[in-house]
Amino acid sequence: MTPALELRGVRKRYGTVIALHETSLAVAEGRLVFLLGPSGCGKTTTLRIVAGFVEPDAGEVRIRGTRVDGLPPERRGLGMVFQHYALFPHLTVAENVAFGLRMRRVSGAAVRARVARALELVQLQGFEARYPRALSGGQQQRVALARAIVIEPSLLLLDEPLSNLDLKLRTEMRSEIRALQRTLGVPTVFVTHDQEEALTMADEVAVMAAGRIVQTGTPSALYEQPANRFVAQFIGEANVETGRVTAAGAPGAWQVDAGGLAILGTGAGPWKPGDPVAVVIRPERIRLTAPAPGAGVGPADGVAGTVEECIFRGQLRRYRVRLGQGRVWSVDEAATGGSPAAAVGATVRLTWRAEDCLVIPDA
Repeated sequence: MTPALELRGVRKRYGTVIALHETSLAVAEGRLVFLLGPSGCGKTTTLRIVAGFVEPDAGEVRIRGTRVDGLPPERRGLGMVFQHYALFPHLTVAENVAFGLRMRRVSGAAVRARVARALELVQLQGFEARYPRALSGGQQQRVALARAIVIEPSLLLLDEPLSNLDLKLRTEMRSEIRALQRTLGVPTVFVTHDQEEALTMADEVAVMAAGRIVQTGTPSALYEQPANRFVAQFIGEANVETGRVTAAGAPGAWQVDAGGLAILGTGAGPWKPGDPVAVVIRPERIRLTAPAPGAGVGPADGVAGTVEECIFRGQLRRYRVRLGQGRVWSVDEAATGGSPAAAVGATVRLTWRAEDCLVIPDA
């Protein structure tokens, strides 16, 4: 099936700075795809190339098989929501939403009907006569969304639309945008640096770093099987150590020496003794207990440490445990209302199942 959006070898340079290395990406019909990465990774450049605001130095942009990289933005049939919404302050809500339709010379009756429908979808009925200055941040964001969807775009582009909202409103708007996208069925590309937004909203995530897409997959796939150390540390919380393989255990199991710390984990490999690797252990996959008398010291026996901090985070407690040699790991436990499993200053042992410790290439 022809993708709704396809980038083929798109590249962009500004002087001596490569903003986007050769990049390819496909977005299927009806999918919500996130471009996720830190500032300066190339995600907004990619979105602006799709929108037509930036001309690529090489490559192709295709929408449903038709090449559009030579077309101006207004001829690409796209809806876009900017980080700062870009509402016209001298126009009412209804006039802001209708602006794109007026530019397309849609008739008056059709404009009124489509504006009413768009405002209903974003739950702003009754706000038609207000001006942007009389709206909250969340309401302004809804107006920007309504303006983008009222033109019935072939593709919706969202450039960090939630970054200006407070945490509670941002969380609410995630659900609303996801529900709206599912209702409309419009393929959507959403740019963000917020991993939680990507993990909770996306059908698929393209993780970007230094002008490249380094891994693409579902949120769960990226979390459970990161391709490299950068993805592991950027998607969710992770304890990451680098070291070298010392031995192979059961099929897919590896013993790793991470600077004197013996760790047992699993990974695709294949590796041989001496190969450099990284090991990734998520905080919620570690068990924190009091050290048992006579506990072993091998890679299957976990590691001892000292609790430096215990942070209450609502549904969980986050422990910061010092293991020595400058290492501090995070460990999560469910906060059930009782006392913490360990007090600050306590000596504890951290253990995990080998299948919960991922061995990946040290890249």
